[in-house]
Amino acid sequence: MELETTEPKANAPKPDAALRKLEVFVGKWTSEGRQHEGAVGPAAKIIAAESYEWLKGEFFLNHRFDGRVGEGVAACIEIIGYDPQADVYPVHTFYNTGVATEWEYRERDGAWTLTGGWEMGGKPMQVRATLKFSDGGQTMTGKWEHSADGSNWQTFWDVKATKAPANVAH
Repeated sequence: MELETTEPKANAPKPDAALRKLEVFVGKWTSEGRQHEGAVGPAAKIIAAESYEWLKGEFFLNHRFDGRVGEGVAACIEIIGYDPQADVYPVHTFYNTGVATEWEYRERDGAWTLTGGWEMGGKPMQVRATLKFSDGGQTMTGKWEHSADGSNWQTFWDVKATKAPANVAH
């Protein structure tokens, strides 16, 4: 497949306006938090560097997570897009453990909910994360929960991320 190297055509597709909502994520972040003892593992400190940046064309947002949970390495890359028919933001995640998952973001009143699933202790678990922004978009707090049945949710991660100033390298 050959890539086009000319200027965009006048009738080229344009990103859906709903993708602009993802702009709140764009930047470099330092994340710190804790993992609660339970199905995910022992109590542990979480620390990570994260970045979100647009793929050229701005149809997709790239997210990189590189950190530690306790003594273990935790890393992933994600591609986030938008599905206008379902009004959701599909997320394709690839972990350093070789696992790949598909998630969905939904935004409501400035809060983002990420839903999907993981296998924990050999059992499938539903997972959701609620992300909220404060301090003019400079702070992002996340509460990660799991449930075997979709009704009894247990928190396994609490994380707070701080955005680096735009001119600071990570």
